[in-house]
Amino acid sequence: MQFIWATDKKYQRNLYAIKCKAIQSGFYQNIRSIILPYVHENDWYLPDYDLFSLPRFMQLLIESDVKYEDTETEVYKIIDNHFDLDISEKDYIKDIRSFDNVKEDLVKYVKSIFPSFEKVENIYIIPTKFGTLGSFDVRYKEEGKVDFYITHRIGFSWGNILSTIVYSFIQLEKPRDELSLNDWLIRQGTCDFFKTSTNLVKLLPKEMTNKGTLEYLNEYKGDAALDSARYYSKMGYPIRGCFSSDTKNIYFNSLPIIGLQKKEFDVLKLLIENKSNIVTFEEVAKIYWNEEWNNKYSLYSLAKVIEKLRKTMKENKVPLNYLLTVRKRGYMLYD
Repeated sequence: MQFIWATDKKYQRNLYAIKCKAIQSGFYQNIRSIILPYVHENDWYLPDYDLFSLPRFMQLLIESDVKYEDTETEVYKIIDNHFDLDISEKDYIKDIRSFDNVKEDLVKYVKSIFPSFEKVENIYIIPTKFGTLGSFDVRYKEEGKVDFYITHRIGFSWGNILSTIVYSFIQLEKPRDELSLNDWLIRQGTCDFFKTSTNLVKLLPKEMTNKGTLEYLNEYKGDAALDSARYYSKMGYPIRGCFSSDTKNIYFNSLPIIGLQKKEFDVLKLLIENKSNIVTFEEVAKIYWNEEWNNKYSLYSLAKVIEKLRKTMKENKVPLNYLLTVRKRGYMLYD
């Protein structure tokens, strides 16, 4: 297994086109992808609005497979004209040196943990000016071999390279044809465990070993989901809602949610009517306790109400993190 730093900008524009197509197809929206609160849209977390306002670009995305090998297509020419994707080695030379210091130990670590280690031939590390803290692509080759393509956003911790490589091995051990939000949460939780509770801690920079991504999101996920819903709508590709209701039932993906008590029904219907928007604690309390809300309401008692509602939703196979708490403000249905 060898590591290759891939600086050709064709990797970047291919990644960018793939992200555009993922939004266009609704992939990110369907799995309720959340924009991390410290990665803002003007930092290129996801493709910006300007390209999505170009009808020609959007039509080309529909018609194209945006393959990496197709380096001179009109899709890539538009991206080249829109962005400065040039990166020099000086932009990430410190990251190379830091990574090289732990590379051998990382190989020993993943080899001892993952049976699929022998399948991996090359790990390409792609410095980018945009994207998440680290994304990956597992590309299958002949005779069962694979290559990993790891993105590294310059200016962010080089330790993200290590955690993304581990995430790639988790994917390789148990691949999914279609990633659901629950799948993502399980994988991310597994990766967080490796980052915080195993020998991987010794290889990571200190700033990455305090909290896992899920722990961070548990604190800020309501605000992040709110921003994400607005972001997708502004891009012109809003989230496709899974919840609906009538006078007798509430439905998730057209199937009735069984076991809702009358007050739970009323609360969930209020959230559906205001989906992807904040419903304040007081508004929920008024629906649940009616005219007695002022006497019975407290943040603790309301949290118990929502806990019971989440339990009922879980029993009906509603994925995790659809019903979110927005810190100090209220609740929202990310739908």
